[in-house]
Formats: sequence, structure tokens, C-alpha cells
Amino acid sequence: MLPETLHRQATEAARRGGQSMGEFVRRAVEHAITAPPDGTAMRRRRVAIRKLLAFADDAPRGPRDLATNHDKYIYGERTKKR
Repeated sequence: MLPETLHRQATEAARRGGQSMGEFVRRAVEHAITAPPDGTAMRRRRVAIRKLLAFADDAPRGPRDLATNHDKYIYGERTKKR
């Protein structure tokens, strides 16, 4: 249920657009769901990415085989018993 003022505004907008109220609401909901983020959200995202990349540049370098042998570096060398 929409508040009275919002319902009246939506009804008028639907009428101006030559749409039923149902079609107007469906399109409005679809737009709200699929629209790209506003400029503020995009700016925040870009700032966060820049900060993460700057942090990564300053991070110490690990061994070249860290991704492959991460268990060795986390748990240490282990000999397999058979």
C-alpha cells in the first residue's frame, strides 16, 4: 500500500505516460532493481578500489610459490607417513 500522496503522484505519472498503474509500478520496480548505482556509490567504489590497490603495492612480497604451496607456509613442512 502506497501513502496517499505517493499513490496520487504515481497515478498521475502513469496517466501522463499512457500506462496503467500496474505497468507503471512494474517498470519503476524493474528500474530500481536494474539501474546502475548512482554517482555517489560509484565514487565510493572507485575510492575503495584505489585504497586497496595502494595497500597491495605497499604489502610485503611473499614467496613466488605461495599460491601453490600455501599449506607449506601455513602449517610448515610435513612429511607424509605411508
